[in-house]
Amino acid sequence: MKQSLSLIILLTFVLAACASPQSAPAPVVAQPTAANTPTLAVVSNTPAELADILGNLSYSGLFPDQQIALTDGYAEYEEEGPGHPFVRLIDHLIATGDLDGDGVEDAVALLEDDSIGSGDFVYLAAVLNVWAEPTPLKAIMLGDRSPVKSLTIAGTQVIAELIAQGPGDPACCSTWNVRKNFNIEGGQLVEGSSVELNKASLNDLSGTSWRLVDLNLDQEPVLPETEITLHIAGSQINGSAGCNSYSSLVTGEEDSPQVFVVGPLTTERKLCSDPISNQESTYLTRLASVVSWRYDFGDLSLSYKLDDNTYGELLFAP
Repeated sequence: MKQSLSLIILLTFVLAACASPQSAPAPVVAQPTAANTPTLAVVSNTPAELADILGNLSYSGLFPDQQIALTDGYAEYEEEGPGHPFVRLIDHLIATGDLDGDGVEDAVALLEDDSIGSGDFVYLAAVLNVWAEPTPLKAIMLGDRSPVKSLTIAGTQVIAELIAQGPGDPACCSTWNVRKNFNIEGGQLVEGSSVELNKASLNDLSGTSWRLVDLNLDQEPVLPETEITLHIAGSQINGSAGCNSYSSLVTGEEDSPQVFVVGPLTTERKLCSDPISNQESTYLTRLASVVSWRYDFGDLSLSYKLDDNTYGELLFAP
């Protein structure tokens, strides 16, 4: 009898020890009260929120004695002639830092003025105290039809690298790599220096890597959960087309720095499921038809011409 009772007690302890953790009572956690909870100054600074702030401000400097108010990063305006001129915020190329040295984060961004004429003017706009009391300074022009390569803040200086007009360039066609430095003086953003580095060429892309975001600017975005890449090393290119890897050679022209001609493509032959297979085929066809390249506000745009005279642009992010 004593043995049976001992066995029952032992089994009871064993079963209790082996019970699922879910059956155990939840621990009691003390909750903070209003009296003992500290107040934290939390600043949200995601790129989307930053673009939302900058895209809903009023900017001066683009037009004489007139501000232009953006709504969701865009504003149309009146100008004599056909068409609908507009100003837009370039929301994917924004730099942050402490421009005026007051310990509070500022921002600098680009505004594009697409007028009804041939001009495509790019302005640099600084916004002080961007998270608490965003205060735009007077915007200043970077250039006309001048593709921007990069925009950064180093210390209290803004550094913009772009392809701009240099010696011998006509107004239509910029061919020089230029670095411009800006800083704040007297409460205004001013240009400190402008240096012509060298003539732009296809070699400028050597050593860069890119990820495709759209098969035709913003009209055919890449399928979710797929990645198409482009790596450039000298005259060689390679990457993933979304399923199969590929490689080829690329050539340019010394007198035309924007020329980008892709040679015959070599690819793997793995079977890929639709719609990835269709996307891959479309990408490789258009890549093989590329004729030129340009910077698109920090991104890379490859223009293609298909056999049926259809034009488009493959758009890559760094």
